[in-house]
Amino acid sequence: MNWGAQSEFGFMKQVLMFRPGDEVGMVDRYGPESMDYRQPVSIAKFQDEFDQLAAAFTAEGCRIELVNDILKDDADVQRYISRRPNMVFTRDLAAVTYGGAIISRMARKTRRGDTFVIKRALERLGVPILTEIRLPGTVEGGDYIFLDEKTLAMGWGTRTNEAGIDQVREALLGKYIDELVVVSMKYDATHLDGLLMMVDHKLAVGNSHDLNMYPTTVYRVGQEPRHIFIDDYFEEKEIEIMEGKANFGIKPGVLLNVKMVYETTVGLEKRGYKVYEIDGEMHWRAGSAPHCLTCPLVRDRVGQ
Repeated sequence: MNWGAQSEFGFMKQVLMFRPGDEVGMVDRYGPESMDYRQPVSIAKFQDEFDQLAAAFTAEGCRIELVNDILKDDADVQRYISRRPNMVFTRDLAAVTYGGAIISRMARKTRRGDTFVIKRALERLGVPILTEIRLPGTVEGGDYIFLDEKTLAMGWGTRTNEAGIDQVREALLGKYIDELVVVSMKYDATHLDGLLMMVDHKLAVGNSHDLNMYPTTVYRVGQEPRHIFIDDYFEEKEIEIMEGKANFGIKPGVLLNVKMVYETTVGLEKRGYKVYEIDGEMHWRAGSAPHCLTCPLVRDRVGQ
């Protein structure tokens, strides 16, 4: 198997997900803020939103691997996840590159132990482990955005720190990517995927105001780091930023979004994109979007 998902819009052939269940009840037990949720959620409604997401993926030919099924006979894992309401957010726990999986090290205590579950599931599937983020580094999967298969943007903020980014740079730059673009994010931004998403080679959807608050740093092998604002960088790359929110690429020309950000959907449909819409109230209450519920394992290479 040729593992790797170094694209945000290449055909997603295989994805690792976790269907929410009774563990979400811990949000009521301890309170939303204690579990990094915005508000309490309905388990049944959250499951329905997950099922809508999975149905769209299946309709487009994507194979879904469920952590729930892969590790159903692992007693240690089952005991652990029964009290971990954030397991549904598989995106943050790992990123699967052409060299193998990078296992995250989570910044928040609400998630710190969860990576052993995703690592065990990946190993059970046969995905090689490229590296694991170590102290003092923190990296979360929502801070990876591939601009193309050889260019990785990473968010530097509250969840992913410089030490973690340095470890990713060491693992990937000059081996599996040619360029690393470090985006310094505003103080209250959680992950880069909440500010930026590529939908095609030359089109991104995002919040250009917040993305341009601070300069980015561009790394290439054998060159001094370059400091440039992202709008200037995108102009050089001939990438347009369409103002909008939270979309997810299933394959070229086919996207998914939540109904509450319909203005983004309308804008994309006017450009000729097919956009699946799913309910998103529980996503919002959980402080998430569809992207957060996915850890892509295999995407088609789409070149540049």
